[in-house]
Amino acid sequence: MDKARRNIIGVTLFLFGTVGFTVLMTFYAGPRVMGMREEVVNRDLLFKTREILDGERIRVQQRAWERPNEYPLYEIRLAGVDAPPLRDAEDPDLIAWAQRHGVSPVQAARMAHSAQRTLVAFIRNQNAVMKPADGRDIREVEKNGLSAHLFVGGTDVGRKQLLQGLSAHRRDGAQLEAEIYAAAEAEARREKRGLWAD
Repeated sequence: MDKARRNIIGVTLFLFGTVGFTVLMTFYAGPRVMGMREEVVNRDLLFKTREILDGERIRVQQRAWERPNEYPLYEIRLAGVDAPPLRDAEDPDLIAWAQRHGVSPVQAARMAHSAQRTLVAFIRNQNAVMKPADGRDIREVEKNGLSAHLFVGGTDVGRKQLLQGLSAHRRDGAQLEAEIYAAAEAEARREKRGLWAD
C-alpha cells in the first residue's frame, strides 16, 4: 500500500472517530451529565465550603445561583472522622484524645494543625455534595450541627483525611462509609502516615 493511500485511510478513520465522539457526547454523555447537574441543583445537594474550623468541623453554605447568596452558614461535622482537637500539646483535651488513640500529644497537636491546613488547601470555597450520615435526604434534615459525608470533586473528604493519617476513624455514631473508613485508617497505620508515624 502506497503512502498516499495510507494517508487517506488515516484521515478517514480520524474523521469517523471525531464524528463518533461528537455524536456520543451530544446525544449520550452530555445529557447524562446535565441531568446529574440538574438533579444536584433540584435536590439542594450542592454546597460551598466557607470556613475550616479544624480537622473535622466545616462551615458550609447552600450554593446559590443568584448573587448575593442569602443562605445561612451551617456548621457541619465530617461523619466517621475523629480529628485531634486544635490545641497545644499540654491541653488536657488533646492529651485525653492522644491517650485514647495511642499517640503522643506532641504528634497529635502537630497533626491537628496539618489536618486543618490540608482541608483549607483542598476544600475551602469549593463546591461540595453533602450526604447526611444517617442516610436521610439532605432536604429533610437540620443542617446546622449535621454529621455528614462531604464530597468535593467526587473525592470523599473524610476518607482522604483518614488515608493521610490526619485523623482517626470515629467508630461510634451514624455513618455510611464505616468499612471504607476503617480500611482507610488501617492503611494509614500500616504505611505509618501522619498520626501513626514512628
